[in-house]
Amino acid sequence: MSITSRLERRITRSLIETQARLFFTSWLEHQVLKTVLKVVSLPVTGPYQSAKWMFEKIHEEVEGERTDEERVKGRLMELQLRYELEEVEEAEYLEQEKVLMEDLAAITASKKDEQYEPDEAWWRRTFPEGFAEEQE
Repeated sequence: MSITSRLERRITRSLIETQARLFFTSWLEHQVLKTVLKVVSLPVTGPYQSAKWMFEKIHEEVEGERTDEERVKGRLMELQLRYELEEVEEAEYLEQEKVLMEDLAAITASKKDEQYEPDEAWWRRTFPEGFAEEQE
């Protein structure tokens, strides 16, 4: 090997190491700056972030209750027990049972919609213009 090729390799290796060091240093500076900025802006953004987190948790709980089959079934059983103990009149029982059964049907339907994966026939029926070019 000639001296020039060894020198070129050393220079190339040195340049690569320098670029890697610069990249790491700039990344580290970016992370530190981001952290310092978060700490400095905490008095202003803290209440907003806290409120946002709280509202997200409330939303998750409401969605969980809204789509919980067991909760609706429990209310149905409670309603039936109250009817059998004659705490509820028959008309009120039938009305509340109808509402609860509708809720249960809606929850079941929404779960089916989440699991539904349309096949090619559905896509062809729904968007025939997209498949018209293939047929020609």
